[in-house]
Amino acid sequence: MSKTVLMGGSGSTGSSLIRRMLDRHPQTFSGGELNFFNKERIFNDWPSAGPKVINCLVKRRQWLRKRFTTSGWFPYPGHNLLSEEYGWNKEELVRLLENSPTLEDFVSNFFSKPLGLHKASHWVEKTPSNSYSFRAFLSHFPEGKVVHTTRNPYDAVASLVRRGFTPTFAAGIWVYNTGAALGARTSSRYLAVRYEDLVDSPEEEVSTLLEFLGVDVDPAVFRPDESSQPQVEGWQNSAASAVSSKSVGGFKRMPTEAQEEIRTALSVFEIRPDVAGRKGIQSRTCRELCNEPCYEFSDFPNSKYLTKIRNDMRKDLLRRTIRRFETELLAYPARIQRQGRCPSNSSSPRFLRCSTSRSANWPLRASQPLPRPCTLYVSLRF
Repeated sequence: MSKTVLMGGSGSTGSSLIRRMLDRHPQTFSGGELNFFNKERIFNDWPSAGPKVINCLVKRRQWLRKRFTTSGWFPYPGHNLLSEEYGWNKEELVRLLENSPTLEDFVSNFFSKPLGLHKASHWVEKTPSNSYSFRAFLSHFPEGKVVHTTRNPYDAVASLVRRGFTPTFAAGIWVYNTGAALGARTSSRYLAVRYEDLVDSPEEEVSTLLEFLGVDVDPAVFRPDESSQPQVEGWQNSAASAVSSKSVGGFKRMPTEAQEEIRTALSVFEIRPDVAGRKGIQSRTCRELCNEPCYEFSDFPNSKYLTKIRNDMRKDLLRRTIRRFETELLAYPARIQRQGRCPSNSSSPRFLRCSTSRSANWPLRASQPLPRPCTLYVSLRF
């Protein structure tokens, strides 16, 4: 029986780098993003979700593709099940879907083809928003495992901004994806990989990851493959090149105004309580989430950017509603936190630092206690 693994987390946390490394391992196959497991409806109601997956494949119904979205922050309409590296054509895939009474049947048969082509025993599917479905995946696949990639929120959001996202939307990606992923952290089949540790000690971190997956360490995973796909615009490193730490601290190299807007977006973005309750998300803000991966939090709600952030959210809500996404209107997953007095112009943000060593608690497994709460270490000044 093949081993099933989902990988997810915020975008720009090193998941593409890890995917490339795992795909070079002779026992694992890790193709491009399927944008499939991030749809929670496939776990909750496969009989009704299966036809929607087929609708995305049938040319005359391509307009329905927009309706097959996630119920999380990043809508991701449609899916990529016809990606060339998985080996399926449209007719074969439609027949497979029609003859799969359960999600488990479909997944097993779907991955049997690429595993056979690549002579692998494990598959790892990486889509950042897979984190929306980590808990459901572990429930449906008793042998399945999940890998959560995480990174300093300011560096991750800065990278997403360089790739073209607004600071508001990028902050939402980090907060929502991280909060959703941590909902599975109590499982023994969950592993978190910190980007900073990965680039600082790649052999140690990857060896821990391979042990978690149940495969042997192979030198091939550390061998860069420069012939792979081109680097994504805005990345400091190519996912196919050798591991490098040059992208760590990228936030601090941004212009001051860009830093302030990112800090503000991360300070005020909040997952709505009703959404968090339905999704099992316990930590709804960047402040709360930084306690758990033990990252430094900079509380910097600058009123100069609040109007822009509100307008970004209104435009995003309108866009989702016009396109009839699952997160339209009252299902919109986020809001701006209620703030006290915001500094209109301050060069001294409020910092929170975790009182425990980062390396002592990561990679995080279910058997390890969570890091202790953060403590204030710089006096507040407005």
